[in-house]
Amino acid sequence: MEPAEKLSITVTPAMARMIREKVEDGSFGSASEVIR
Repeated sequence: MEPAEKLSITVTPAMARMIREKVEDGSFGSASEVIR
């Protein structure tokens, strides 16, 4: 497996809210995990 590359992305406000909610409710440990 290749090493991970760090990227910055722009998401819509709705997607950002969904990502934050999934981290806050414990479904994921970080925003990066949601995206992966």
